[in-house]
Amino acid sequence: MKNSLYISLFAGCMFALSACDSAINNFMVDDTVALLTPGLVEENVYTGLDDPTEVYVLKSGKGFQGVNVSLSVDPEVLSAYNINADKVIAALPADCYTLSVNSLSLSPEDYQVPFKIMWDRDRLTEVLSENPNLGIPLRLNVNSEGINVNESRLTTIIKPVISTPTVSLASSGYQVGLMPTRRSTLEELVYMNVQANFIPTEDIDYTLSVDPSLIEEYNQSKGTNYKLLPEDAYELDPEGWKIKKSMKTNRFSFTFKREALIPENGPSKFGNYILPIRINSVSLGNVSPEKGYVLYAVSVIASKIDKSKWTVYSCNSDIRTIANWDKVEGNYPPEHLIDGTTNTYWRSIWTNPTTLPIEVIIDFGMERSLYKIGIDAPTSTNRRYFNTKSGIVEVSDSPEGPWTKISDWTYPSKATSAYEFDVEPATARYMKLVFNESFDGSSKMAISEISAWGE
Repeated sequence: MKNSLYISLFAGCMFALSACDSAINNFMVDDTVALLTPGLVEENVYTGLDDPTEVYVLKSGKGFQGVNVSLSVDPEVLSAYNINADKVIAALPADCYTLSVNSLSLSPEDYQVPFKIMWDRDRLTEVLSENPNLGIPLRLNVNSEGINVNESRLTTIIKPVISTPTVSLASSGYQVGLMPTRRSTLEELVYMNVQANFIPTEDIDYTLSVDPSLIEEYNQSKGTNYKLLPEDAYELDPEGWKIKKSMKTNRFSFTFKREALIPENGPSKFGNYILPIRINSVSLGNVSPEKGYVLYAVSVIASKIDKSKWTVYSCNSDIRTIANWDKVEGNYPPEHLIDGTTNTYWRSIWTNPTTLPIEVIIDFGMERSLYKIGIDAPTSTNRRYFNTKSGIVEVSDSPEGPWTKISDWTYPSKATSAYEFDVEPATARYMKLVFNESFDGSSKMAISEISAWGE
């Protein structure tokens, strides 16, 4: 009795499995053959290379059958296409190409297999220069019985386009990069993507170089003043990079070293820098002239220095040195130069004016690293008192000197409300602003604020 039960259960299971397999097959189509890309297809033919153009045959479905196919040049394909074409395509001369294989056999396991077109590139270039609207009309012929054929995908027209094989940077030209601070990591790896506009048949070796001339060209064209990133701020291997065979992309990297610009002990080297990297050479194809380089910008940004600890150590045109100064001259002492608001301003002595130059010495209250200085003119109707045209900036560790000049400056115009200018980076406690010249030749002038950037 038990044996009969086991036999019945086994037979039931086998029937169920057979039914499931049958159900699965019901949802799958028989093998169907077609061209992968029918219709008009533009194909880049790269000068200097010998790679073929591949026309793929696609076999989709259950995969239980093999099939024999062939590819033939058929002028009727062109005739049918040109009936409704915006641009008439003419037949490409037969001496421009060769079908390396006319027939193929796809095994039951094959999904797609290519026919290959070999090109006579010199002849093709000559012919296409006279008429670029040429193509090869091809028809796929299925030579096996009992297999589905997708009749709408049996013809194609291969229209060759002569192209230059190039290697370039994916992001080329000027590129905003790092803005390091003291909280940044000491070293940072930066990646750059390199790409080819063709699929290489062998590895492409490429080399890199740092080209300072790129910065000169950029500064001249854009009116900027970028500096070359110092050599100790980066590490770049110029060789050993490659795009692998059959791949179109690769990436290289360089290491940015923060301490070269922002040392742990010492002032930061504020400024705008560029690392100009050029693809120097390639083993296959050509370096793109327009996209073969990158200008990677690194900016060390100076902050506006807090003036809460600043004091005016001395000024040789201080209205408080004259009798009844507040009644005669008004409330315009030198402290207004650093009080943090443009609503007040310093004014030189107008009664018995001081002879130029006028000098103001500012005590930062501690040692400061300077990068940039700013001068603000009085606002609103008080702008008319502004008259300062040019001067110099000096620094020292002592109010008595010795002094070191870190900048000459010239105010753009009497109508300009504010002016900022870079100085030679320096570290000091005292800063002397010297006003050498005025717009009208007198020593009468007024300034609202003096500011500094650095750390």
